[in-house]
Amino acid sequence: MRFGLIGKDVKSSLSKKIHEQLSDNSYELLSFSDEQKVLDFLKQEEFGFVNITIPYKTLAYEVCNELSETARATQVVNFIMKKNGKLIGDNTDAFGFEYLLQKYGVDIKNKNCLILGTGATSRTVKFVLNKLGAKSISFLSRNPNGEEQYSYEDYIVIEKSQIIINATPVGMNNNSNQL
Repeated sequence: MRFGLIGKDVKSSLSKKIHEQLSDNSYELLSFSDEQKVLDFLKQEEFGFVNITIPYKTLAYEVCNELSETARATQVVNFIMKKNGKLIGDNTDAFGFEYLLQKYGVDIKNKNCLILGTGATSRTVKFVLNKLGAKSISFLSRNPNGEEQYSYEDYIVIEKSQIIINATPVGMNNNSNQL
């Protein structure tokens, strides 16, 4: 295998179709039910690169031999290239998210921002919002347990927010009811 996507359940991902339209290479969808299987694959299999999706982006960060500055800052890896037996990790989601904000003219500077969710993707979103000069960044979570984290019942944080970003898995794998 040269290229692919690793996640817990990726069978409904559009990544295979997208990547195979962009190149002549085959792109595999690899679902793993536990972290040890992911680790075994990353360490033992030969591949060019793999994309990483939920719930393994933090695990991917922990296993890489080399990391980009963005991956280090967010502690999230969604792209791993294998070169000379080394795992080189990056967080390309940050670039993609920033690009989308700019493409659609979403001005973050001095805005009160709210991120739905507190997983790996929320750390990437926070990194970009900070980079673009957000005034404040808060989080809504089913299980708030940190600074600037609130439960979904805390409506005041929603009312003061000018920008709201969904960083939850809602909508993934045809599941629209996970909040």
